[in-house]
Amino acid sequence: MLPARPRLHARSALALAISSALACAACGVDDAAAPAPGDDAPLPSESRDDAAALPDDAGPADAPSPPGLTAPLTVPPDDPPPVVRPLFETVGATPIGTTGFSVNARVHPRRQRLSWHVEYGQTTAYGARTSSERLGPRLAAYYRESWDSNLGGFLGGYDATSVTHVPTGGASGGHARFVAPSGPDANHLDGIGYVELGPYLHNGTYVGGGIVNPYLGAGDTDVRDATVAVDVRGQGWSPELSEIHFWAQSDSDLAEQNQVNWRRSNWAHTAFSLTDAVMLGGWRHVEYRLWNDTNAWSYAGRYLGRPNYEYWPLDRALRHMNTNFIMAVLWNASVNGPSGTVDFDELTLTYRNHSLLLPSNGGRLVSWPRGSTDASKLTDGWRHGPGKTWQTAQNPRGPQPIVYSFVRPVLIRAIQVHQDPIHPSAYVDVLASTDGKNWIPVIDDVLPATSPDGPNFAQIFRQDLSVLALHLRVVVRSGYQSDAWGLGEIEVFGEGAQMDTDDDWYALNVDLTNLAPGAKYHYRVVLTDGVREYFGADQTFDTRATLSPDLSTGPAIRVTATTAKLEGRLTPMGLDTTCWFELGTDTTYGSSTTPFYAGKELTPRTVVDAVAGLSPQTTYHYRVVASNAAGTTFGDDRSFATK
Repeated sequence: MLPARPRLHARSALALAISSALACAACGVDDAAAPAPGDDAPLPSESRDDAAALPDDAGPADAPSPPGLTAPLTVPPDDPPPVVRPLFETVGATPIGTTGFSVNARVHPRRQRLSWHVEYGQTTAYGARTSSERLGPRLAAYYRESWDSNLGGFLGGYDATSVTHVPTGGASGGHARFVAPSGPDANHLDGIGYVELGPYLHNGTYVGGGIVNPYLGAGDTDVRDATVAVDVRGQGWSPELSEIHFWAQSDSDLAEQNQVNWRRSNWAHTAFSLTDAVMLGGWRHVEYRLWNDTNAWSYAGRYLGRPNYEYWPLDRALRHMNTNFIMAVLWNASVNGPSGTVDFDELTLTYRNHSLLLPSNGGRLVSWPRGSTDASKLTDGWRHGPGKTWQTAQNPRGPQPIVYSFVRPVLIRAIQVHQDPIHPSAYVDVLASTDGKNWIPVIDDVLPATSPDGPNFAQIFRQDLSVLALHLRVVVRSGYQSDAWGLGEIEVFGEGAQMDTDDDWYALNVDLTNLAPGAKYHYRVVLTDGVREYFGADQTFDTRATLSPDLSTGPAIRVTATTAKLEGRLTPMGLDTTCWFELGTDTTYGSSTTPFYAGKELTPRTVVDAVAGLSPQTTYHYRVVASNAAGTTFGDDRSFATK
C-alpha cells in the first residue's frame, strides 16, 4: 500500500499574465537528508514539506552558476529572415474523383522555420489558396520495441491473438511471431482488398478491452516522413499475391473515438513492402521512410455496412495517427491469402517530436541535481535504453529537482514522465510557473516501477491540461531503490513553441476540393518565413471529366525466368471497378490475367497481379486495364525481360 503523503502547497496560482512573466531563478538541489528506503521496500515513504523545501537560491554543481532572480524576461523576437533559399522538388498530384486532387510536393527548408500553402486556379494568376501550415518539427522521437521479454503491447490477427512472443531466436533475444492465415479482415474490400492484421500497436488514445497504450507523442503521433527500422524473417512464408505494408489508422473525431459513432481513416503505405526481405530467409534488417505523399499510399476504404470508416486526407491522418499502426498483409479479394510465419524484431519508429522540452523546440535545461548523470538525456527523444536515461547521484538524500525554461510562453496540454527501468523512481511532482518564483502543482503522482507490457508503458501520463508556463520543475522525491533514482524521457505537449525544422526534405500534401470536372488547374507551393515568400514551379493537373477509371501502369517486380508480378495505380472514381493486366511479346498483347474486384473509392490505390508460364530471356509488354459502369481505361505500355 502507498504511504500517506502530504500535498505540495502552491505558493500562488498562475495569476500573472504570460506577457509579464519573470525570468526563472535556477532551481537547485535540496541536500537535506531524507530517509532512503531499503532495496526490499515495496514502495518508499518520503520526507517532504511544502514548496519551501526547494530553495530558489541553490544551484547545481555540474551546471554554470545561475545569476538568481533578475530583470523580467523579454520574450525574444522571431529569428531574422533567412538568407538561404529553400529547395523545391516536383511531385505528381493524384485525383479525388472528378472534383478534387491531392497536391504533393517536396521542400527542403535548409534549417529555416517556414510555413507553407498552395496557390491554385485555372490560370497562372491562381486566385485561390489553401490555409497556411508550419513545417513540422524534427524527426527526433524514437519508439523502440525489442520483444525480448513479452509482446510489448502488440496484438495481431483479426481476433487479436495471432501474434505470439518467442523468448529466444530473434535477431537479438526474443521476438514477435505472426502466423497466417489468421482470418481475413474484410472491412476494406471496397478500398484495398482483404487484410491480415500482422503485429499492431495501439499507440494513441483509443481504449478497449485488453488494449494498452504507450501514448506516442501524448497519443497524437506525427508520422509524416517517419522512418521505420525493423528486422524480419520469413519461415515457410507463401505470400500468394499478398504484400506486407505499414498501415496507419487515425480517428478524425476524437470526441467519438471510443463511442459507437467513431470515424476512422486507414491508409496503407503501398510504396514499400517487407515481402522481399521476408522471402530471402534468415533475419534481414530493413529501413524505409513513410513519405507524406499520396503517390506512396493507398486509402484503404471501407466495406458496405461499415460507415464508421471514412476518408481523411493523408496529411491529417499521418499528422494525427492516434489509433494504431499495423504491419498489415494485403491481397486482392479474388485470390487465396498468404500462409506461413513472419517473425519481427528490433523495431524502431522515428517520428516527429512535438515535445515543448526538446531543445530544438525551445526547451532549455536550467538546472539539475548535483552529482547526477547527464540530464540532457531526459529530452533526447528516447524513452529508455542504454545511455538514454538519467540517474541521481548515489544514495540520494532528498528531493531531486530538474528545472526547465521555455524560450517562449507556452500553454501545456499534456505531460508524460517515463520510468528508468534500471533505477526506477517513485513519487514525482511536476510544477509550472510563469515567473520562476510562484509555482503551481500540475502532477503529484507515483511512477509505476514496471509495467507488465514492458518499459515503454511505465509512465505518468496527464492530458486535457491547460497550464500557462515559462518554467517547469520536475521533482523526484523518492525511488524504489536506495542506491539511485532515475527517469526516462520527460515530454511536454501544448501550444506556443517555435519548432526548428530538420535539415532534410519534407514531403507535403494537401487536398484541393470543389474543383470543376474536366478542367486544367495550375498550382504552386509557397513557403514563407513571415517576411519573404519563396515560390515553387508552376505545375498543372487535369480533373477527370468522366467517372471511368483513372490509372497508370506500374513496374514489374520479382521477375524470374518464368514468372513476374505486375503493379499499377488505379482510381475507381467511386464506382465498382474491375481490373486486370494485358500481357504479350508486343503491344498487341494477346493474353490477360483474370479480372478482379478493385474497389469503389475516389482515391488511388495500388493493384497487383501475377503472371506465370513465361519464356526465359524474353521481353514482354504489359499494361493495366480497368472497367466500371462509366467505361474502360487502358494504362500505358511498359515492358520487362525475363531472366
